[in-house]
Amino acid sequence: MLSKFCVFALTFGISTFAPLYMAPVEAQVVDGVDVKKLVDEGIMLSRVGSYESSMLAIGNFELALKLYKKSGNKEEETKTLNLLALAHNSLGEKQQVLKYYTQALPLTREINNRDLEGTVLHGLGAAYASLGDNQKALLYYNQALSIFRELKNYKEALTLNGLGVLYNRTGDKAKAISYFEDALRIYRTVNNRSDMAATLTNLGKVYALLGQTQKALTNHNQALTIFRALRDSNGEAVTLSNLGNVYELSGACKQAIPYYNQSLSVSRVAGNRDNEASALNNMGKCYLILGDKNRAISSFNKSLSLYRALKDTTGETTVLANLKKLGR
Repeated sequence: MLSKFCVFALTFGISTFAPLYMAPVEAQVVDGVDVKKLVDEGIMLSRVGSYESSMLAIGNFELALKLYKKSGNKEEETKTLNLLALAHNSLGEKQQVLKYYTQALPLTREINNRDLEGTVLHGLGAAYASLGDNQKALLYYNQALSIFRELKNYKEALTLNGLGVLYNRTGDKAKAISYFEDALRIYRTVNNRSDMAATLTNLGKVYALLGQTQKALTNHNQALTIFRALRDSNGEAVTLSNLGNVYELSGACKQAIPYYNQSLSVSRVAGNRDNEASALNNMGKCYLILGDKNRAISSFNKSLSLYRALKDTTGETTVLANLKKLGR
């Protein structure tokens, strides 16, 4: 089963973190605590998507991890490490994500669970990609892809998506499109609408960067329709911002701002501070281009405060560079 609480970036880069989710399946009582129930409650809290619910989920998972370690249940320990990585990802805490996946990898090999090993390898690839380490991301993604193909597992599609992201980032747009289209075919075959929408989003971003505005808008609008049908507010917010990006890249900032405003509103309702910060930064850029310095400064400062609260140094650096253009 795929994660229901993936986080997407709202910058001109393509979503790099889309982890896989595997729920623990064994019922077990340790020290009088039903650990499976504890974990299941954590999963439900994570799916709420707010900061508070994610923190509560982390508390559940941390307690479950201690209990599984005490009982010697290494398989469920490994799955719980995966869940902790996902929960910290939802908060934008990238180093914590890397920490938990790194702990999980040797355990997957110790218990000889190839599917779980592929899942964790994919998670490591996504984590390094989100940190900008393309070489390590490529290494782990290719290992994951090999395992999923060996197992004939449709999770191959998500790793194909990750590889598409990396090739787009390094400038090979044609290869990126090829990987995204391969992933999209798999998602359509298994009728996975959520990840179908994410892949359409990635294709839209590449076409936007290539200046193929109509193809970009077509893919993003298809993604928006799916996210709204699924009531996926995070996906909707990202896609609205991506539509704004298309207009901004084509030099139509007046058309872009309403999309960024919609994205901002949806992000605030969903409690996704990372998306909110990115939407504010995007709005600031457009106000700067349009010569509205006061609104640009206001948007950038709000974005900067959020990125600092999230301890997102990459986002902070980006906003500071934009403020520098205003002599700030």
